[in-house]
Amino acid sequence: MMHARYVGFKTAAIFLSATALSLAAPLGTGFTYQGELRLNGQRVDSSADLICTLWAAAVNGQQVGPVVELNNVTVDKGLFQIELDFGSNAFNSDKRWLQIWVRSPAGDGGYSALSPRQPLTAAPYASTTRGIHVAPDGDVVIGGEYDPVQSRFEVLGQNQPAARMYSIGDEVDVVVNALEVLAMTSGTPEPGFGSRLTFRAEAENGGLASVAQIDAVLTNPSTAGIRGDLIFRTIEPGSFTERPERMRITGDGRVFVGRDEFVSSAEYFGVHAPEQGNGFGGMYVSTESETAKPFYGYSVNGNVDAYHFYDGVSDTWSLYIDGAERLVVASNGNVGIGDDNPDATLDVHAANDVKGVTITQSTSNQIPALEIKTTGNSFPVLITAEGGISNLAKFRLNNSTSVAPAFEVEADTVGPVAYFESTNSVHNRAAIHAVNPGTGSSAYAVAAFQTATNTNTAAIHGNNTNTEGRGVGVSGIGGWRGVFGQGLGDGAGTRTGVYGGAVSSAATNYGIFGVALNGVTNWAGWFAGNVNVTGTLSKGGGSFKIDHPLDPENKYLYHSFVESPDMMNIYNGNVSLDSGGVANVELPDWFATLNRDYRYQLTAIRAPGPNLYIAEEVRDNRFVIAGGEPGMRVSWQVTGIRQDAFANANRIPVEQDKPAHEQGYYLHPSVHGKSRASSVEVANDPTMAEYLGVNVSKNKE
Repeated sequence: MMHARYVGFKTAAIFLSATALSLAAPLGTGFTYQGELRLNGQRVDSSADLICTLWAAAVNGQQVGPVVELNNVTVDKGLFQIELDFGSNAFNSDKRWLQIWVRSPAGDGGYSALSPRQPLTAAPYASTTRGIHVAPDGDVVIGGEYDPVQSRFEVLGQNQPAARMYSIGDEVDVVVNALEVLAMTSGTPEPGFGSRLTFRAEAENGGLASVAQIDAVLTNPSTAGIRGDLIFRTIEPGSFTERPERMRITGDGRVFVGRDEFVSSAEYFGVHAPEQGNGFGGMYVSTESETAKPFYGYSVNGNVDAYHFYDGVSDTWSLYIDGAERLVVASNGNVGIGDDNPDATLDVHAANDVKGVTITQSTSNQIPALEIKTTGNSFPVLITAEGGISNLAKFRLNNSTSVAPAFEVEADTVGPVAYFESTNSVHNRAAIHAVNPGTGSSAYAVAAFQTATNTNTAAIHGNNTNTEGRGVGVSGIGGWRGVFGQGLGDGAGTRTGVYGGAVSSAATNYGIFGVALNGVTNWAGWFAGNVNVTGTLSKGGGSFKIDHPLDPENKYLYHSFVESPDMMNIYNGNVSLDSGGVANVELPDWFATLNRDYRYQLTAIRAPGPNLYIAEEVRDNRFVIAGGEPGMRVSWQVTGIRQDAFANANRIPVEQDKPAHEQGYYLHPSVHGKSRASSVEVANDPTMAEYLGVNVSKNKE
């Protein structure tokens, strides 16, 4: 760890400084540099652009390696961290200095050089320096290279310890130094220098040599703070010479098994297990009793904060936090959250006022946050509400940029893909409640797609089995459109935007029922195009409405319908009388079949015709006009009462008593000085009171 202070100027009035927090030489040619950036004595808290170069001298000199440009570097409360790599030839035994130019904020203005250049000192790998050697022939060499001819110290034992070391102390609560191993060098200790204990095992006639070693090495021999690591080595299987590192205890209290460095700076215990033949590698915590519970725990400030353990009796694995069981995995694979005896693959019991499950998806790809699949004949999803008045299920999509669904269910089955059921018949709540705050044209709260061809299967099907006249299959409420339907396609045939049908043998059926209220103008139905009615049309009034022919941009023109108590057809025309003052008027060949009870009107044109009359009534789809002057023009009109099959079966009554349940109610209550509660819609469907905004329990006057 090195500390240095950098000073530079962006302009004559602006002062910049950077202080190096750490400099490390990692395994490759690159290294991590951390620093502090100040502007006018204040820590910079914005992004910065950096240009870094490496030099062979503190001033002037030759540049070494490439120029490293780093843009938009994050500076948080003055602190920044960057990765630098000047190539494999940048560092050798010569000294090196780092030069940095800074521009902050990023992309704004010119660069300022920080000075002076910072000297760099590399931290190489720990080398193997032998402090103690145990020779293959049993000789022990301390503080020098091994020479098989000479032996400076040798201990030999026969069926007993070869040596014992005692250190007698007067204090009963003080550690006594019974053995001290010292490695000494005449030079300056470098990283990797230290002491070694070697353990050997061999037969008298030779064979297996050293099987284990313990190294105590320096990793930071500077006077600023010495750090030493304790390294344990054992012989490699099948080899008599290779003794790789098995465990390391670092000077700052970290323990690593199978590796010599931490994965994260927060790690204080780590295990690296090489892959075995079956792919596994790791560790076990074991006990000696079948009723024991081997555990692994977590503690902050000496508290028992969390632990997980295996129960040999129940054959379950449990996780406890703050003294309460939070997670259970049973031997059959069932997982319980908040439930110590899960009876499902995932069994979640949420406490009061706590969400049961929250799934958060942060990917920008079209990947579902939750995907449930089944290939059997059972329900992919079954959600049952067994109490309360809340919604059975609620899905909310708040991602304004992604088109990925917040909830997706897919099943390769002949049954329902998703099934929602509420068993509570008292509360008035939705089985499915979807909310989408999006404002786009396709921001649907619920969207369903039917991809099958050559079928009239619906993408969304609502079926209410209530047969008492109060069931609703599909209900839509919207701030703009309650229900929106489109029939789209390129093929031949018909397309239907909204299709409504009602079938009942004992009720009044409405294929489509529309109500519009409280607006400046209210339209219960609006048809932009042709309208076809195959049954009887009843209305309070009617007209045509067109763009005014004299001012189509600014006005409309209305004409009212011609009404009649009969199902009357009207035919008219103009005809000229012949030399005998007679005219034959030909009618369509279907006229007599369609009509009966004819009525006639004649009007002379340009001159009086007091003697005009119908000489012959309609017969063979013609009638005769006579009694006028030769060449006279006559305007005629003939009416007839429909007698086709539909008209005969569906005569419109002129007067009719209201049904008993509609008596006292009005089609247009307001024109009779009545309130909406007196509307016929309320009489036929009391639930319409909710839409009409009236209280039917009060006097409907």
